[in-house]
Amino acid sequence: MAVAAAPYEGVFRRAVLELKFRRREVLGRAVGRVVAEAFLIADRSEDLGTAGPPPAATVAMPLPRRRQLRRGFNQAELIARPVARSLAVPLARRVLTRRWRPSQTTLSRSRRRRSPAGSFRVRAGRLPARLRGKPLLLVDDVVTTGSTVEAAVRCLRSAGAGPVDVATFARTL
Repeated sequence: MAVAAAPYEGVFRRAVLELKFRRREVLGRAVGRVVAEAFLIADRSEDLGTAGPPPAATVAMPLPRRRQLRRGFNQAELIARPVARSLAVPLARRVLTRRWRPSQTTLSRSRRRRSPAGSFRVRAGRLPARLRGKPLLLVDDVVTTGSTVEAAVRCLRSAGAGPVDVATFARTL
Protein backbone atom coordinates (compact mmCIF):
# COMPACT_ATOMS: atom_id res chain seq x y z
CA MET A 1 0.00 0.00 0.00
CA ALA A 2 1.18 3.52 -0.78
CA VAL A 3 -0.50 6.59 0.65
CA ALA A 4 0.14 10.32 0.30
CA ALA A 5 -1.53 12.78 2.64
CA ALA A 6 -1.68 15.72 0.21
CA PRO A 7 -1.07 16.80 -3.37
CA TYR A 8 2.33 18.37 -4.06
CA GLU A 9 0.96 21.81 -4.87
CA GLY A 10 0.10 25.11 -3.19
CA VAL A 11 0.51 25.27 0.56
CA PHE A 12 1.52 21.58 0.73
CA ARG A 13 4.37 22.14 -1.74
CA ARG A 14 5.53 25.14 0.28
CA ALA A 15 5.44 23.03 3.45
CA VAL A 16 7.67 20.39 1.86
CA LEU A 17 10.14 23.02 0.64
CA GLU A 18 10.24 24.72 4.07
CA LEU A 19 10.85 21.38 5.75
CA LYS A 20 13.42 20.21 3.21
CA PHE A 21 15.49 23.37 2.83
CA ARG A 22 14.88 25.32 6.04
CA ARG A 23 14.75 22.51 8.62
CA ARG A 24 11.43 23.51 10.10
CA GLU A 25 11.31 20.79 12.77
CA VAL A 26 7.95 21.98 14.14
CA LEU A 27 6.59 21.53 10.63
CA GLY A 28 8.13 18.04 10.50
CA ARG A 29 6.26 17.04 13.64
CA ALA A 30 2.95 18.38 12.29
CA VAL A 31 3.47 16.77 8.87
CA GLY A 32 4.42 13.48 10.55
CA ARG A 33 1.17 13.40 12.48
CA VAL A 34 -0.78 14.09 9.26
CA VAL A 35 1.11 11.29 7.45
CA ALA A 36 0.42 8.86 10.31
CA GLU A 37 -3.29 9.72 10.23
CA ALA A 38 -3.42 9.29 6.43
CA PHE A 39 -1.72 5.89 6.77
CA LEU A 40 -4.14 4.74 9.46
CA ILE A 41 -7.15 5.88 7.44
CA ALA A 42 -5.89 4.17 4.27
CA ASP A 43 -5.01 1.00 6.19
CA ARG A 44 -8.56 0.72 7.46
CA SER A 45 -10.28 1.80 4.26
CA GLU A 46 -12.95 -0.51 2.91
CA ASP A 47 -11.60 0.16 -0.58
CA LEU A 48 -8.34 -1.52 0.38
CA GLY A 49 -9.88 -4.47 2.20
CA THR A 50 -9.11 -5.41 5.78
CA ALA A 51 -6.28 -3.83 7.68
CA GLY A 52 -2.96 -5.54 7.29
CA PRO A 53 -0.57 -6.26 10.14
CA PRO A 54 0.84 -3.12 11.72
CA PRO A 55 4.38 -2.24 10.72
CA ALA A 56 7.14 -3.59 12.94
CA ALA A 57 9.08 -0.37 12.35
CA THR A 58 9.17 2.82 10.34
CA VAL A 59 12.11 3.51 8.03
CA ALA A 60 12.89 7.02 6.83
CA MET A 61 13.91 7.40 3.20
CA PRO A 62 17.66 7.99 3.48
CA LEU A 63 19.56 10.85 1.91
CA PRO A 64 22.93 10.26 0.29
CA ARG A 65 25.61 10.83 2.94
CA ARG A 66 27.03 13.88 1.18
CA ARG A 67 23.62 15.56 0.96
CA GLN A 68 22.78 14.81 4.58
CA LEU A 69 26.13 16.22 5.74
CA ARG A 70 25.53 19.38 3.71
CA ARG A 71 21.99 19.87 5.03
CA GLY A 72 22.69 18.63 8.53
CA PHE A 73 19.44 16.65 8.70
CA ASN A 74 17.17 14.29 6.78
CA GLN A 75 13.71 15.76 6.19
CA ALA A 76 12.19 12.28 5.80
CA GLU A 77 13.43 11.41 9.28
CA LEU A 78 11.86 14.60 10.67
CA ILE A 79 8.55 13.22 9.36
CA ALA A 80 9.22 9.55 10.24
CA ARG A 81 9.86 10.22 13.96
CA PRO A 82 6.33 11.46 14.71
CA VAL A 83 4.87 8.81 12.39
CA ALA A 84 6.62 6.10 14.43
CA ARG A 85 5.49 7.72 17.67
CA SER A 86 1.87 8.02 16.46
CA LEU A 87 1.82 4.38 15.36
CA ALA A 88 3.64 3.24 18.54
CA VAL A 89 6.36 1.45 16.56
CA PRO A 90 10.12 1.99 16.60
CA LEU A 91 11.95 4.13 14.07
CA ALA A 92 14.57 1.85 12.49
CA ARG A 93 17.51 4.19 11.94
CA ARG A 94 20.45 3.52 9.65
CA VAL A 95 18.82 0.50 8.00
CA LEU A 96 19.07 1.81 4.44
CA THR A 97 21.92 3.73 2.85
CA ARG A 98 21.73 5.63 -0.39
CA ARG A 99 24.40 6.32 -2.98
CA TRP A 100 24.75 9.83 -4.28
CA ARG A 101 22.92 10.64 -7.50
CA PRO A 102 22.18 14.02 -9.08
CA SER A 103 19.17 15.72 -7.52
CA GLN A 104 15.96 14.37 -9.04
CA THR A 105 14.73 17.94 -9.50
CA THR A 106 17.31 18.49 -12.26
CA LEU A 107 16.27 15.41 -14.28
CA SER A 108 13.58 14.83 -16.89
CA ARG A 109 10.74 12.49 -15.97
CA SER A 110 12.23 9.62 -18.01
CA ARG A 111 15.65 10.10 -16.38
CA ARG A 112 13.99 10.23 -12.95
CA ARG A 113 12.49 6.81 -13.60
CA ARG A 114 15.95 5.30 -14.24
CA SER A 115 18.07 7.29 -11.76
CA PRO A 116 17.39 5.45 -8.46
CA ALA A 117 18.15 1.94 -9.79
CA GLY A 118 20.91 0.48 -7.62
CA SER A 119 20.97 3.52 -5.32
CA PHE A 120 20.02 1.74 -2.11
CA ARG A 121 21.80 -0.76 0.12
CA VAL A 122 20.84 -2.33 3.41
CA ARG A 123 23.63 -1.99 5.95
CA ALA A 124 25.57 -5.22 6.36
CA GLY A 125 23.67 -6.64 3.36
CA ARG A 126 20.67 -7.81 5.34
CA LEU A 127 18.10 -6.53 7.77
CA PRO A 128 18.55 -6.95 11.51
CA ALA A 129 16.93 -10.16 12.75
CA ARG A 130 14.17 -8.20 14.53
CA LEU A 131 12.99 -6.82 11.15
CA ARG A 132 13.42 -9.84 8.87
CA GLY A 133 10.09 -11.03 7.50
CA LYS A 134 8.28 -8.21 9.28
CA PRO A 135 6.09 -5.53 7.69
CA LEU A 136 7.77 -2.12 7.43
CA LEU A 137 6.58 1.40 6.72
CA LEU A 138 8.84 3.52 4.50
CA VAL A 139 8.31 7.26 5.06
CA ASP A 140 9.29 10.05 2.67
CA ASP A 141 8.41 13.70 2.18
CA VAL A 142 7.26 13.74 -1.45
CA VAL A 143 6.79 11.27 -4.30
CA THR A 144 7.03 12.41 -7.89
CA THR A 145 7.51 9.48 -10.28
CA GLY A 146 7.58 6.83 -7.56
CA SER A 147 10.85 5.36 -8.83
CA THR A 148 12.82 6.26 -5.70
CA VAL A 149 10.37 4.62 -3.32
CA GLU A 150 10.08 1.62 -5.66
CA ALA A 151 13.86 1.17 -5.58
CA ALA A 152 13.96 1.49 -1.78
CA VAL A 153 11.09 -0.98 -1.33
CA ARG A 154 12.80 -3.47 -3.69
CA CYS A 155 15.99 -3.17 -1.67
CA LEU A 156 14.22 -3.73 1.66
CA ARG A 157 12.28 -6.70 0.28
CA SER A 158 15.38 -8.33 -1.21
CA ALA A 159 17.13 -7.89 2.17
CA GLY A 160 14.42 -9.91 3.90
CA ALA A 161 11.64 -7.46 4.85
CA GLY A 162 8.04 -8.57 4.78
CA PRO A 163 5.51 -6.32 3.07
CA VAL A 164 6.67 -2.70 2.81
CA ASP A 165 4.06 0.05 2.83
CA VAL A 166 4.91 3.61 1.83
CA ALA A 167 3.58 6.78 3.42
CA THR A 168 4.48 10.24 2.16
CA PHE A 169 3.29 13.72 2.88
CA ALA A 170 2.81 14.79 -0.72
CA ARG A 171 2.56 13.33 -4.20
CA THR A 172 2.68 15.00 -7.59
CA LEU A 173 -0.57 14.59 -9.48
